[in-house]
Amino acid sequence: ASAAGLADRIEFVGPVPPDEVVGFYRTLDVLAVPSVPTKRWTEQFGRVAVEAMACGVPVVSSDAGALPDVVGDAGIVVPAGDAAALAAALLEAGGPRAAELRTSGFSRAAACSWDAVGRAYLELYRSVRHEAPAVSAERARDVEVVVVAYRSPELLRRALEPIATLPVTVVDNSSMPEIAALCAELGVRSLDPGRNGGFAAGVNAALADRLRPGADVLLLNPDAVVTVDDVRVLHRALRDRPDLASVGPAQVGDDDVAARVEWPYPSPSGTWLEALGLGRLRRGPGFVIGSVLMLRAEALEQVGPFDERFFLYAEETDWAYRAHRLGWRHAAVPEVRARHTGAATSDDMTRREAHFHASQERYLRKHFGASGWQSARFAQWLGAMTRATVLPGQRGRDARRRAALYRLGPMRVEARYRTQERATPAPTTTAVPTREPTT
Repeated sequence: ASAAGLADRIEFVGPVPPDEVVGFYRTLDVLAVPSVPTKRWTEQFGRVAVEAMACGVPVVSSDAGALPDVVGDAGIVVPAGDAAALAAALLEAGGPRAAELRTSGFSRAAACSWDAVGRAYLELYRSVRHEAPAVSAERARDVEVVVVAYRSPELLRRALEPIATLPVTVVDNSSMPEIAALCAELGVRSLDPGRNGGFAAGVNAALADRLRPGADVLLLNPDAVVTVDDVRVLHRALRDRPDLASVGPAQVGDDDVAARVEWPYPSPSGTWLEALGLGRLRRGPGFVIGSVLMLRAEALEQVGPFDERFFLYAEETDWAYRAHRLGWRHAAVPEVRARHTGAATSDDMTRREAHFHASQERYLRKHFGASGWQSARFAQWLGAMTRATVLPGQRGRDARRRAALYRLGPMRVEARYRTQERATPAPTTTAVPTREPTT
C-alpha cells in the first residue's frame, strides 16, 4: 500500500470484537470479498458476505469456492483476480445498484439464518426417514368422498343418498346422462373423464380436481353403503394414529355375512404358501380392501396417485404397498360396518377372474420382477392343478379353469376380454365389476 502511494487511504482494522461486528458492518458502503484461490485452499463459505447482507450492506465477491452459491443474485460476483472487474463492481454496488442489493441481501441473509438452516436439515432428515409433511388442524378435520361409477345409476343412488351432505365427487367412467342427472338431483359433483380408464384413472381424475384440496379422501364403491356417522368414525380412527395411511370398515354383504377386509400383500412366497395349503402361516402387515377406504392426505401427497396400469383390482393394493415401503400402515376399523353388495355389477365370473388375476400379475411383475412373477405363476398353476385333481364337481372345474388361466397368462387372457369389451358395447344394465379379493 505504501509502495503504491495508498497508505493514507487504507485502514487495517484487524480483528473486530463480536459485540462490535454489527456496528462495524453498518459503517460500510460496500463489502468486498475478493478471495483468490490457491492450489491448497479456496473459500469454503464466506460468512462475512452473509453477515454484511444481514446488516444492509451491498456485497461484491470473487467467484472463488462457495462464494457464488452464497452470494447468488443478492450481490455482484466477479472473476477471481480480475482487478478491473472488481473495481467496476464496487462502483456499481456502492452507487446505482446499492438500494437493490440491500433489499435482495436481506432476503438472502434470512435464508441463511440458523432457523432456516435448521429447517433445511429437518427436511433432509425427514426425506431420509420418509416422513410426510404435517397438515394443519383445519385440513385434518376435512374429508371428501370420491365414487368411481360405471353405469348402474340405481345402485349408485343407494350409495350416494346417505352421504350426499358431504363433499362428494362422482367420476362417471360411462358418461351416462342418467348419472349426471342423479348427481344434479342429489347435489353432488359429477366429473366425466370422457373414457373408461378404470378405477385408478377415475380416482386420479378426482384427485387432480379436488373439492377440498389437502383433505383426507374416502373412496367409496358404488355398490357399498356407509352413513355420515360411519365416515366420521373412520376419520377419527385415521387421525388417532399418525402412522396410518388408510383405514376401512368391517363389511357385510346383503346376506349379512361378514366379509374379510384385511389381507396380506401378495408375494411369490405367499403364493407358494397358499398353493401348499399353508396360507394360515402368512404373517406381517397388510392392506385394507378398497371398496370403502379412507386415505390420509399426507400419505396421498407422499405416495402419489394410483397406478393407472391397474384397470381393475389391485390398484389399492399397489398404493398401500408403496405407502408401506415408506413406513405407513393400514388398519380396519371394526366398530364401523359397511354394507357391500360385492360384484353386484357383474355376474360374469370368468371375466372377473381374468381381470383380478391379470392385476395380480401386474402387481407381482412391478414389485418382484419377472422372476418373482414366474415363481408365483407356477405356484398358482400347481395349486390349481392339485385342487382340480382332488376336488369334485364345480369346485374341481373352477380349479381347472384357474390352472388354464395361469398356463395361458392372466394378462394375455384379460387382453382378449378388453378387445371384446371395446368391440361390443355393454348393455345399459351392466357395469364394470367392482373390486374385492378373489381367492
